Amino acid sequence: MFPSIFSDELRIDDIDQTLKIISGWGYEYVDFRARVFGKGIEFLDQDELKQLKGVLGKYNLKVGALQTSLAKVHLPDSERQAAEAQKLEGMIRAADVLDCRLARVFNFWQPQHAAPELHDQLQNREDMLEQVLEMFEPLAKRGKEAGMLFGFENCGQSPREVLALLDALDEPTWGLAWDLHDDWNFPPRKENEVEYLIELAQRCNMVHCKAKSVIPSIINAHVPWDRVLATCAAAGLKGPVSVETHHHDPENDLNGEKASKACYDHIKKNWPSAAPGDIREAAKPIVIDVKRDWEDNPVNFVIVGMGMGRNRARSMVKTPGCKLVGICDLKEDLAKEAGDELGVPWTTEVTPWLSDEKVDVVFVVTPTGNHGDVAIQAMR
Repeated sequence: MFPSIFSDELRIDDIDQTLKIISGWGYEYVDFRARVFGKGIEFLDQDELKQLKGVLGKYNLKVGALQTSLAKVHLPDSERQAAEAQKLEGMIRAADVLDCRLARVFNFWQPQHAAPELHDQLQNREDMLEQVLEMFEPLAKRGKEAGMLFGFENCGQSPREVLALLDALDEPTWGLAWDLHDDWNFPPRKENEVEYLIELAQRCNMVHCKAKSVIPSIINAHVPWDRVLATCAAAGLKGPVSVETHHHDPENDLNGEKASKACYDHIKKNWPSAAPGDIREAAKPIVIDVKRDWEDNPVNFVIVGMGMGRNRARSMVKTPGCKLVGICDLKEDLAKEAGDELGVPWTTEVTPWLSDEKVDVVFVVTPTGNHGDVAIQAMR
């Protein structure tokens, strides 16, 4: 998996300026939806797509996903269905030129607002599911022919409805475009959060992150992004984790660009730093319910190795009776990034910490084969 971002969420009409900013933040991937030469990505002609590809190359960016609105309408008439079929042809044209076949789509089922009494019912209504499948079948057939990788978003419908559709379509390369904010406060997650995370992480092929699941001043869905990302990594997600900000409030100094950057910083901060582990352990909340007599005089730790050690350091700052006083890694960028995140000094050499009287414990989490040398230095 990899971080990406909806380009239009910055709310800048100039695509060159937009991609310059996104590249400057450190992104390697970008998603396209609207505001590309004043159009949606599926409406660009061949020349415009080639021009866009040139701008991508200028900033060393690749396309993570085509974030389209294909079939985002509730049980439409034949005229609208035909228009959506034409939209798909534009998506395929973009996929060919931009070398990206992953696309966010919908499936002619949007009950949340159009028919609230049917929301979260598609999996229970065989008659409605058959109607949706019949309506979507021409798009499914054409998408498969073109090698498109569809991700069906749980916007306007529930994840359970998307999973029912995916099971019926039986196309293993297609998955859920998982928008956690849109479903976080509904019963399935509240009833069993761990199982909810595991099931959807295993079925998604892209993830969306909204500002209202991240930014404290506007948050209304407290998504634990550290656990979400670790669970997705353990599930083997190959697609993007895309910032879809959905917030633009310049009057309160939080325009689309600032809100998007805040989302990116949060995702980056919570990105797994170690190899994927057990999916169930990744999904479980970290519960620290320990009272220690020495909490007022904590044991001071330095952690060496910011691979797996990065997560250890994060848990250390939350552990009663322990205090993280420094970190160390041979790679300066890893050491600096972790130090900045956790608010502690960092070094690329372990030696300075060994003579520091405030250090009680050197916690060695270096790659296998290097533990001994560092540990022996520390013991001496």
